[in-house]
Amino acid sequence: SLLLPALVVLTLRFGAIGAAYGYLIAQAVFTPISFSVLFKVLNITTRHIMRVLWRPVLSAASMFGMVRLLAAVLPSDPQVHIMVLQHFLAAAICGAVTYVSCLYALWTLSAQPVGAESRILGAVQSTRVWLRLKSCQP
Repeated sequence: SLLLPALVVLTLRFGAIGAAYGYLIAQAVFTPISFSVLFKVLNITTRHIMRVLWRPVLSAASMFGMVRLLAAVLPSDPQVHIMVLQHFLAAAICGAVTYVSCLYALWTLSAQPVGAESRILGAVQSTRVWLRLKSCQP
């Protein structure tokens, strides 16, 4: 309801950055509404949500900081498209490594609670075992 008009108006006026701002505005308006409904329907508190979200939020903030630092260090010349692509890929890889490393460290420091991290690690470990067993078969 708000997203489409915001995207259209801001994209026409400011291009891709306008589209990003339109999406940000729509999310800023509707996220609190969605969370208030979620809290009432599921009968949970902010504390319950924060127990789950603090590690990904802190990891995302660390990733943002690392990518911003990298972007400040890398020279940019908009005339050289391949250089822009190389910088984008470097920033994306740096961001992904920072996010995953920070999330894993925070999960480990939190005494490895059962959650998305433990499920993903379990899936990775079972896949590794399966691949190892498959490679041993004649």
